Amino acid sequence: MFKEAGLDLDRLYYIALIPPQPIQDDVLEFQHIAETKFEHEVTLHSPPHITLIPPFNVSEDELKPLMEGISTALKDNHAPFEANINRFYHLHNRTIMLELYKNKELDSLFNDVMLAVSAVTFNHNHSKFVPHITIANRDLSPDLFDKAFTYFSHIPYSRSFMCNEVVLFHFKDGKWKIVKKFML
Repeated sequence: MFKEAGLDLDRLYYIALIPPQPIQDDVLEFQHIAETKFEHEVTLHSPPHITLIPPFNVSEDELKPLMEGISTALKDNHAPFEANINRFYHLHNRTIMLELYKNKELDSLFNDVMLAVSAVTFNHNHSKFVPHITIANRDLSPDLFDKAFTYFSHIPYSRSFMCNEVVLFHFKDGKWKIVKKFML
């Protein structure tokens, strides 16, 4: 998928928020249900997360300025804040996810991190920010997607948690690994 998008796997990074362990455990359980009930091939290459900046390429020379820019933006403009998961949702009949309420803190964090990344590299692919945690995506057939979303949409799920760090991941040896945690 990344190579088709013109991304170099050796220089591949993304930036995310990580929910607390109890929510990660719930997400992993939901992903397991998607795998066993709906033939979804779960990819456990990174922990459950809320993507701020989707995968992009950064050279070795750009990595230090990138981390400094993110650190400065977060230190100067952000404090821990509460995020709220409100329901199961879907995007374009391809992705089943837990939707987060958009709030000014999430939007501001996204904008500041995007500016920090844009100041260093212009080769990342960004789109509209839709805060969510993915349960299943892409490889569900249309028929199974409908069944899976019907199943999950009947599960009431609402959680609140504190966002207190932003994480930079690097794709290495077939998995996403934490490079740096930035405290809010």
